[in-house]
Amino acid sequence: MELRLPTGRDEDLLGVGETAVRFMGIASAELGATTLHGNVTLGTGGLGRELSLGGAVAFAATPRLTLVGEVLARRMAGAQAIAPVVAPQPRIAGVETLRLVPAGDDQTSGVAVAGFKWNVGGTWLLHGNVLVPLNASGLTSRFRPTVALDYSFTR
Repeated sequence: MELRLPTGRDEDLLGVGETAVRFMGIASAELGATTLHGNVTLGTGGLGRELSLGGAVAFAATPRLTLVGEVLARRMAGAQAIAPVVAPQPRIAGVETLRLVPAGDDQTSGVAVAGFKWNVGGTWLLHGNVLVPLNASGLTSRFRPTVALDYSFTR
C-alpha cells in the first residue's frame, strides 16, 4: 500500500492538494532458468483513479547473461489529452487565438521493454534495454535505448 499526503499546494503547482492511496499486488514464480513476475495497482485520490498492470519474464541464458522482457500498462481516470482549439479573441476583432484544452477520454499508456544483463567480469555488470511505446499517448518517441555499466565495490 502507498499513501500520498497532500503536503504541496496545487496553487503553486506543488502536488494536487489531495490525499491519494494505491493498493499493489505482486507475484513471482521461478521455473528453472526462467522467472515470471506480475503486478497490479489500484489507486484513488490525487489526480484520479488509476489501474496499472505489469508483467515480466527473465531468462538466464548462461550463468553470466540474462535476457529480460516486460510489458506495462497504466490507465488514469481524470488525466486527459490536451488538444488545441482555435477561437476568436474576445476583445480584439478579427484575431483568433489558440488555446490548449482537455480533450478526449481517460488516458491509457503502455510500453514494452526488451533487454539484457551481462556480467562482463568480476563485479562489472552491463545492462542494455530498448523501451518501445505501445500507443501514442502523451509525449513519446518511437523507442528509447539505454545502456549502463555498473560496478559493485563488494562481492
